[in-house]
Amino acid sequence: MKKDLCLKRFLLDKRRFADVINGFIGGGELLILPEDLSLLGTQSESTRTQKYRDRLTQAAFGVNFMVIGIEGQESTHYLMPLRCMSYDATEYERQATEIKKEVRRRKGVSREEWLSGFGREDRLKPCVTVVLYFGEEWDGAMSLHELIDFTDIPLKLKALINDYPIHILEIQKLTDTSMFQTDVKQVFDAIRFSKEPDKFKELIKTDPAFRELDVEAYDVIMQYTRAKEFGEIKEMVIGEEKVDMCKALTLLLEEERTQGKKEGKEEGIKEGEARACLASVKNLMANLNLTLEQTMEMLGVEPEMRKVCRNRLR
Repeated sequence: MKKDLCLKRFLLDKRRFADVINGFIGGGELLILPEDLSLLGTQSESTRTQKYRDRLTQAAFGVNFMVIGIEGQESTHYLMPLRCMSYDATEYERQATEIKKEVRRRKGVSREEWLSGFGREDRLKPCVTVVLYFGEEWDGAMSLHELIDFTDIPLKLKALINDYPIHILEIQKLTDTSMFQTDVKQVFDAIRFSKEPDKFKELIKTDPAFRELDVEAYDVIMQYTRAKEFGEIKEMVIGEEKVDMCKALTLLLEEERTQGKKEGKEEGIKEGEARACLASVKNLMANLNLTLEQTMEMLGVEPEMRKVCRNRLR
């Protein structure tokens, strides 16, 4: 739920929503403008069903508009074509329900229009769902036909079955993010390099945008890269609605170095204690002609140190 909420808050910004669509579908071309978007929340509802998406938006084009939904996925959903088709069908049903109310209020409608709840000249507005995939590789179906068993079905009958392709932006497979103009770029870059520590650190250090990152972007990175450490020090690096991720990285690296030195020192102390204990045990065994177990019992050697003595003196 935390991941879903972080993504929803992030995409609530119209600039980001438009940037995802323009970058993915348009390759950077301004297909939609932030000021032409109206956020519809996350729910598409018809008289029979309710469907929830991470973000649902209405984009205006002159006198027309288009409904665009964005759905986040961290792992492959093997029924995604059916799921997207269901999302879009529910939106069309919602529109049809609104048109039906209008048709029933009109005068002079035909019997067919009245029964259909849809006028001969009425039209539905286009709807599409874009899937943001955060996982390593999508290995599921990309269209409805891939989910259907057509074994032994004649080609002429197969041709009657409508297909339904889906649109998936696989973030970790992006090789170039220059088409994104907002902090969507930084979020996508952080996610795609998150499993390569050296590249991830270099990215944070060299891209100045990470020094003044919006909180919503920082939270998405924290959730989808599993970088819990960044969440633990968030309050130390947050300013007025901005987060210095470069400073956060520096703090984490310093903490790692300090912890490494501390562990090294502790290991050194343990080794020194072991050497001293071994010398005492060997000396007493030789002088009193005792067994190892008798000697350790006489000296009161701690259980953990006894394991060391058994490993090295037997």
